[in-house]
Amino acid sequence: MPQRTRIGLLASIVTRIVISGCVLGGALGIFLWLSFTRDELNTDANHTTTQRVMAFAPQTLAVRRQWSGFGTAAAIDDARIPARVASTVIAIAPDMLAGRPIARGELIAALDPADFERQVEVTRESMREIDAQMVRLDVEETAWRERVDLAQADVAIAESDVARVESAAKDLAAQQREVDTARQRLIAAQRALLAAREALDMVPSRRNGLAAMREGVVSSNRLAQLALERCRIESPIDGVLQTVDIKLGESVQPGQQVARVVGLARIEVPLLLPASARPQVGLGDEVLLFEDGAGARSWTALVARVAPEDDPITRTMTLFAELVQDPKSPTALSPGRFVQGSVRASVAVERVMLPRRSVRSDRVMVVRDGAIHERSVTVDFTQSGALPELHLPDLEWVAVGETFSEDELIVLDGARAIPVGTRAEAVRADQLTARAETERGPATDPATDPGADPDAATVAGTGTGTGTGGTAGTITEPRR
Repeated sequence: MPQRTRIGLLASIVTRIVISGCVLGGALGIFLWLSFTRDELNTDANHTTTQRVMAFAPQTLAVRRQWSGFGTAAAIDDARIPARVASTVIAIAPDMLAGRPIARGELIAALDPADFERQVEVTRESMREIDAQMVRLDVEETAWRERVDLAQADVAIAESDVARVESAAKDLAAQQREVDTARQRLIAAQRALLAAREALDMVPSRRNGLAAMREGVVSSNRLAQLALERCRIESPIDGVLQTVDIKLGESVQPGQQVARVVGLARIEVPLLLPASARPQVGLGDEVLLFEDGAGARSWTALVARVAPEDDPITRTMTLFAELVQDPKSPTALSPGRFVQGSVRASVAVERVMLPRRSVRSDRVMVVRDGAIHERSVTVDFTQSGALPELHLPDLEWVAVGETFSEDELIVLDGARAIPVGTRAEAVRADQLTARAETERGPATDPATDPGADPDAATVAGTGTGTGTGGTAGTITEPRR
């Protein structure tokens, strides 16, 4: 390697080493400067600095547990109208289009009735023929009765004649041939009487056969009449046309769907609830149905039915909420809408109710003896809605099984990181809200109301918190 190349390589290595050393030295100098100039933390174990926190006194309330589930709304009155005869569509009522309101009994379409009209005529003629046969049978019955009477008289005469001839033969006044001839006439008369009686006895069975034949023809006539009536396809319920599935001139077969009508007056929502809710919900309980998203709507329904079985896989039960509504209302619940339902139990339980934002990781901060303490809680269930008894604007609550002593106040904002043992002064948010409600109505912001108490909590228009539940308003910290 040439001498000049070795000198250049050595200079490059030395330069890199010098630059790297300068960078490391500068970084070390910055670290030492930051370490020497940092602020000293307050490590006072007694936490002599007193913090003011918003707190409230926990109360035990008799609450009815809420159970929530989801379901898809369905119309109770839902008619899928089929064709009931095989024929051709000869007419469709005007304006029979999807979305059109329709009344019960209103004509949707008409089928060709010609074949069924002929069947009605044929069966009517058959009934007339049978009626004529029954009249003729009545005449024959009268004639056979008279024949029986005549045959009986003939038998009586023949018997008398036989008796006279036999008496004369005993007196040798008649021959045996005459006796035999008289007996033959008697036998002939008896044979004629027997035939007449047989024909007369057959009249009731013949009449029954004609009656049965007539009933069969009457049934055929009724079927033909029904088929003729079924050529008029009408709506069986009041509702709105969902679909019309036929066209003019189309041939339809029995069972083929012609139209579908959906009634909006009665809506049913099957809700899946935890199986543990079965002992606490029953028929007639109130169900609040609501939807999500902008412009969300809500409806009040009632429990109409409860499925008897639980699903062993999902451990859920099915509850059917029925809603009766005005189908013309713009806020009516439409079938097919996916909604959430909240069922309030009919039996109340005693629980301590806490705002959801005051609980963090199943723990709450309490102010006791002027210091911050932590307590673990067991959440039994959650509750939505206002609880005026607690004088707090929250709408989301948790029910806990633990009890609290009278000298314990719970910190309202459980998301604040306050070390245990910190000296604290509790400001009663529930008392401030109650005083504001009784004296001035909703509390106002001290910054905008000169007459407001500077230490009072203000109820804002929108809720904040820990992100675990919404509130109807926010109680802010007092001024320090």
